[in-house]
Amino acid sequence: MAEPEERPTAAGFVARARAARLAAGHSQAWVAAEMTAAGATAWRQTTVGKVEAGQRALTLDEAYALGGLLGVPVAPVAGPAGDALAGDGLVTAAVRSDIDALGDLVGMEPSLAAAAVKLAGEMDSGGGDGGRLLPALTRELRATLVALAGGRDQGDEDDDDDLASPD
Repeated sequence: MAEPEERPTAAGFVARARAARLAAGHSQAWVAAEMTAAGATAWRQTTVGKVEAGQRALTLDEAYALGGLLGVPVAPVAGPAGDALAGDGLVTAAVRSDIDALGDLVGMEPSLAAAAVKLAGEMDSGGGDGGRLLPALTRELRATLVALAGGRDQGDEDDDDDLASPD
């Protein structure tokens, strides 16, 4: 019987990112400059050192940017049984869960939901262009989810009007 895989951890991701950095021959200063160019605020060589030493946590945006920069994917979400959600990464799984919690989608909501899942998938795959697109993808995903939730809030008020019943 195969042993269950360990649940992905932030420390494991950082260790893989450090190993990829060293294998590629990049310095911590290079990573800091590339992260800053990708939109991460105030990254210096000391920031990279603290992240690699476990003394500073990464935000989700930073993890995706770092992963895209070094070619290290952020681990997929594993369920209680250790199985990934149809290959979904962290962001896609979270977005799908949030959308499922909304219930039946109407009007523009299915299109917005599909756009949100697509954006989340692009984020999970590293965002392309060495992770430099991740900040823009993050902003677009947030705006799409706000529009979806806003449409849901307005739509809920209209649900009381049933065309089949006389007023």
